[in-house]
Amino acid sequence: MSLFNELDVVVKSFNRPDKLLNLVTAWNDLYPDVSLTICDDSNIEMPFSDSVFKKHHIIIIPDKYMGVSYGRNYGIDNTDKKYILFLDDDFVPHKGTNLNKLFALFEMCSDIGLVGGVCGERNPTAVIQGGKLELDDGLCKKTCLYDSFETFKGISYRYCSMTDLFFIAKREVFNDVRWDSDLKIAEHTDFFLQLSKTPWKIVFTPEVQIGHDQTTQYSSNYNTYRYGNFGYFKELSWKKHNIVREIYCDKDGNLQKEWITSYARIDFEPTGIIRPYSSKLDGLALVEVIDSGPNKKQTRVLAVGKKNASLTPGEIVTISTTYNPKEISLGGKYQSSKIYLIETRGKQ
Repeated sequence: MSLFNELDVVVKSFNRPDKLLNLVTAWNDLYPDVSLTICDDSNIEMPFSDSVFKKHHIIIIPDKYMGVSYGRNYGIDNTDKKYILFLDDDFVPHKGTNLNKLFALFEMCSDIGLVGGVCGERNPTAVIQGGKLELDDGLCKKTCLYDSFETFKGISYRYCSMTDLFFIAKREVFNDVRWDSDLKIAEHTDFFLQLSKTPWKIVFTPEVQIGHDQTTQYSSNYNTYRYGNFGYFKELSWKKHNIVREIYCDKDGNLQKEWITSYARIDFEPTGIIRPYSSKLDGLALVEVIDSGPNKKQTRVLAVGKKNASLTPGEIVTISTTYNPKEISLGGKYQSSKIYLIETRGKQ
């Protein structure tokens, strides 16, 4: 029996009719005998009367804008096959979307719960393409593993902690973990942190890819919901796991990107000296830019954090422009501010 007879394909769609049409049209060409289960909570008219949807199962979620997590869980509850492939409505299947390779990797051992591929272009430096995810004492660390692979039946793969949101999972996995329906977006890290607490193994292969259609601007009907609320839901996820910092590192542990949560910021106690930037995060300060020059920025300190911090709110400090790449954008209340790493103290 074909493994495709044991596969449900769940698509979560919302307010992107053109993207969804592209996905379904491409899917019909690639896998004409495999139907989709489309879970939609759009609050605009969607093109479900189009002939491309004829053989697919359309589920209209009764309440609008319930979010991607709720929609994926809804798809799980309304399907029943052994495996589930999850797709977003802006994915575009193509000849590189070889699901047989994903299926093959499940054969390596019985405790593999999820096998993922590449969403969009292959990027060896992308943490979500088979990276390592760790959480320790409020620090969420994501590490890129680059091109370190083994092979099974000629297919490159590696065990990892997280993949892109293009993957096949065993239905049994969802007896242990679900998407958190409170997270309408910004659900990715939360899902894989939950999965890390289970015995299930995660596998990534760079050999199976699906297109990701980000070539055109989304409509205001979509952007309002996606980008207007992203910061709120990201911090909601952080609070759930008691995360105060999130960092991306290369394979050698060198810091590449960093975020800090707003809900933990103002409670910091100043106790020492803010030191120059290092991958060990020796010191951080939340500042407001009050003047800029060619080689420095004068800033007013709003709050300081981490160990060894002697700066006080209201103090004026100077920051070298060489530290600009280490700026950390804030969300919510502090969205117009930046986190900077203090190099030297200056005078007003």
